[in-house]
Amino acid sequence: MKIYIVLNEKKPKAASDVHNAMEYMKEKQIIFDYEIYSYVYELNSKPSQLIISEICSNVIDNAFDIVLWMHPQLIKLSKEDLKKLENLKNKNIIFGLWDGDLFGDFFNKNIPKTLKKFGKISDATFVQGLGYFSKKMEQIGSKNVEFVPAVGDRNRFDIENKNKNKNKYDVVLIGNNHKRKISFMDMEGAKLRRKIVKLFTDKLGDRFAVFGMGWEKCSSNKGRLDYTKQAEVYHNAKIAIGTNNLSAKYYFSDRLPIAMLSGKPVVNSYEEGLTEFFKGTGVFLYKDEYEALAVVKKLLNENDEKFRQYKQVNSEFAKSKLLIEHLMEYMVTYLISLHDDTKKPSNPWI
Repeated sequence: MKIYIVLNEKKPKAASDVHNAMEYMKEKQIIFDYEIYSYVYELNSKPSQLIISEICSNVIDNAFDIVLWMHPQLIKLSKEDLKKLENLKNKNIIFGLWDGDLFGDFFNKNIPKTLKKFGKISDATFVQGLGYFSKKMEQIGSKNVEFVPAVGDRNRFDIENKNKNKNKYDVVLIGNNHKRKISFMDMEGAKLRRKIVKLFTDKLGDRFAVFGMGWEKCSSNKGRLDYTKQAEVYHNAKIAIGTNNLSAKYYFSDRLPIAMLSGKPVVNSYEEGLTEFFKGTGVFLYKDEYEALAVVKKLLNENDEKFRQYKQVNSEFAKSKLLIEHLMEYMVTYLISLHDDTKKPSNPWI
């Protein structure tokens, strides 16, 4: 089986996690061969129409069986472009879509038009939460809408690849302050994040730190943070706290597995299904800022041995279930089953 990955990376091999995961599957003989097309990089010098033509020609000329497009929002699709992509399906080529994001209703985060167009022609659509987004994709014609979780990258975030923890902070929160001009249109998760930052700043002072954009007026603000530096921040803290801007069953952002790979207990906003999903781990859920603070204070009273236990169980849980290899293997084997008309793999997470 030959897989063609269309990837949202700014330069070739920038998304090293996906490249490594595809090599992993080739070594396991899940696939025969693959190619990765860095469409965001190509957009710097080519129009969308030419990129679509190149992709279709590459797939047909080199006899690829499956196309998996990852995070397609930046491409523009005309009716002619869609016809070209649909023509691939007429040649028994399976088309898969993974977005790696979550979308809500009008007052939250609208589904991009490009994503809807892709969804209509996809043979399988993989989403990171079950609810409004997954139902909407089904309504517009997406087939086989399947849940996949956010994942981390062992090579960039694994606790074993980092220095000894310094515990510069008791608690850290990584996330941007999304605030709209009309406050009632703010996402509920964004409102909760601001409440948490205010409360934790008041109660914990300089033992609490927030990283991201939009916190300039907050004394706990430590500024913007490069994606690859997240593990370093978590390694310098005892506890990671997380919030979701949007709400959906089973949903959490990739900051949660990154924090787990960093060996930290995680205090995360509650979503339906997560209690069972993270059963037996050092992930603790809260429904408002006061419950979050109560959970954090309880954790801070734990002894060093307890934190060593959290470090081990969270790191091992993430490495067993929440790595990019797990995500890619499930999506690819699922698409292979559609191509071969065989039994679909069972979802390993729910």
